[in-house]
Amino acid sequence: MKYKGIGIDLGTTNCVVTYVDDSGKVCKIPNKDGFDITPSSIYVSESGEIDTKTGKPKIKYTVGQKAKNLLLKEPKNVISSFKPYMGTKHVLKELHGRAFTAQHCSMLLLKYLKDSAEQYLGESIQDAVITVPAYFTENQKSATVTAAKLAGLKVLELLPEPASSAY
Repeated sequence: MKYKGIGIDLGTTNCVVTYVDDSGKVCKIPNKDGFDITPSSIYVSESGEIDTKTGKPKIKYTVGQKAKNLLLKEPKNVISSFKPYMGTKHVLKELHGRAFTAQHCSMLLLKYLKDSAEQYLGESIQDAVITVPAYFTENQKSATVTAAKLAGLKVLELLPEPASSAY
């Protein structure tokens, strides 16, 4: 079956990805680690390799449960609860010589969710419907769409969270 897109609840604490199967049933998509729920956490570390263009160490990202699990061990290298800062230029953390904004973190999270969906469904996914808080401003919505685009997704619609529960 060719999937038209996925649904993403891009939560402050956790995310869920869904698709509609052949019978019209909404089904959760497990992430690459096999969980239905993905914590909105990013762990940033150096990969041990040097970027030949910049001469700087390459960065490695770990997303989801594995990142959340590292929160107690290496809290300075984990970024979470970034969604409220969407649409701002606020730097959440500077790690390994790089500044991380909410939009950048959301892009990394959305890319992980997209990759997980593609792995599970066995095909390329480009389209998504994403939920956002009802209180999100136009600037925050625009930043979410930009993060999705950078993650390789075309946003078909942004739904306010209360309205999405009615679908």
